[in-house]
Amino acid sequence: MVDIIEGYETEEQQVDAIKGYWKKYGNILIISAVIILAALWGWRFYHTSSAQSQEEVSQEYTDMMIKFEAQGKDKDFTAIKEFISAHNDNNYASLARLSLTKEAIVQKDFKLAKKQLQQLRPSFFNERSYRAKRF
Repeated sequence: MVDIIEGYETEEQQVDAIKGYWKKYGNILIISAVIILAALWGWRFYHTSSAQSQEEVSQEYTDMMIKFEAQGKDKDFTAIKEFISAHNDNNYASLARLSLTKEAIVQKDFKLAKKQLQQLRPSFFNERSYRAKRF
């Protein structure tokens, strides 16, 4: 904008140059500003809702594990299985599977433990790299 003003001698010429610049590029500037502000708002909204949903799943996992651990020696696996099926795409489901596997081994339910470990393996290992590491 400084380049526009430098070539003019009077204030009227400068004002006319600024008006011409605004007439030529004003709409583009306004539209660009609106798009940038909308993108910023969308980015913040996405991260806020994402963090909030992660906190909710975290709290649900904590509550479920507290209730699960409080059951005593003969634990019922229903709540933990429901949590795993509800949040199968989340890392908390993997943690719940590991807890379920541990408790299944303690209760000598080796079929359930094996099933949980087999379902856990694809999420932790790429099948190709797993085979390459085996001897």
